[in-house]
Amino acid sequence: MVLVLMRLPETHKKSDQKSVSLMTTAKSLMRDKYVIGYGLIVAACNGIQFSYFAEGPFYLMEGLGLSPSRYGFSFFLIAIATVLGGMFSRKLHSRYSSKEIMQYGIGILILSSLAFSFIALSHAYLFSVPKFVMIILALISYMIIVFGICMTTSNALALALVNYKHAIGTASSLFGFFYYCLISLFTFGMGALHNGTLLVMPLYFLFLSF
Repeated sequence: MVLVLMRLPETHKKSDQKSVSLMTTAKSLMRDKYVIGYGLIVAACNGIQFSYFAEGPFYLMEGLGLSPSRYGFSFFLIAIATVLGGMFSRKLHSRYSSKEIMQYGIGILILSSLAFSFIALSHAYLFSVPKFVMIILALISYMIIVFGICMTTSNALALALVNYKHAIGTASSLFGFFYYCLISLFTFGMGALHNGTLLVMPLYFLFLSF
């Protein structure tokens, strides 16, 4: 932080700076249905990820017996899914708009959450799946979920504030505050719903996806 303060220059020239009213920008954002909509999309996607960080240890280690070291390794797989989602989204930009790519990402997110929920419900009520198979299916499902999330959030963030370039610093700060408050609520919801079973997390992901 000291180096940033001392060495990183301000690139926005004072001569180009314009006074922006915080309250006026906030009121405009609150009345903008697109900003609210994109904020909900970003918050729901991140809510799923934060909920996985909160519930994943209980789900995989306590519920399915995955060792701590292997649980740690699972984040390497999640990182791969994130990179692939970003690369795929970038590749699609040559043929599709940001909004279309975002919609495809949401579709992937819903379908993968639906599949994850079906697996958990089948294991609970239809037939018992071996734990190591459940671990593999859970990780594959979540990797596909993360793939869809990456496609969705990157494009939603790009679209959210296109009409606020005149006040982008203020608008992006308020927008970030808005969706992080929602992420906190969604993560709290995961903690409140936790009951030690293998059903809650997949069904909560499905709810947030919709």
